[in-house]
Amino acid sequence: MIEALKKHSVIPDVIGPSEPKHLLKVSYGGTELSPGDTLTPTFVQNSPSLSWPSNQDTLYTMMIIDPDAPSRSNPKNAPWLHWLVVNIKGSDISTGNTVAFYVGSAPPEGSGLHRYIYLVYEQSKLIEGLDPLKIDQRPRWNYKGFLDAHQLKQLVACNLHLSEYDDYVPIAYEKLRS
Repeated sequence: MIEALKKHSVIPDVIGPSEPKHLLKVSYGGTELSPGDTLTPTFVQNSPSLSWPSNQDTLYTMMIIDPDAPSRSNPKNAPWLHWLVVNIKGSDISTGNTVAFYVGSAPPEGSGLHRYIYLVYEQSKLIEGLDPLKIDQRPRWNYKGFLDAHQLKQLVACNLHLSEYDDYVPIAYEKLRS
């Protein structure tokens, strides 16, 4: 896992020099993701199943970000937030509070491969008072500011996949507009 994070410059460019303790297990329709796999937007249109080594008495925050929006060579809208859930008990996503609903990969046509980074942080306390984010609040989402504001220092688990445009992307954009 660490090798894939370094190969794709997640370490140090996105998460800094810190290494996650564990691999975040990500599964789409029963197919488990290996770090650095290339998955199509069609394949990841529905939210994945996630699991990580956790303590049932501990709360966690999980997010997926794209640091390559609209392209890796021109990341002016990066990072783009694809999913954010806080106050997760153990590794059961359904127990958490969804701040930003899941949006699958949807890189613009011709923008090349994007990195989609899955991050799980241990919380030191309950996170309260967050309103659901609107779609227009997701580009240039300040995840480092979010981590600092909520004292999320311990990266527990991480994974990543790569994705580039396919014929599902216009459908995904249409769903976001409706």
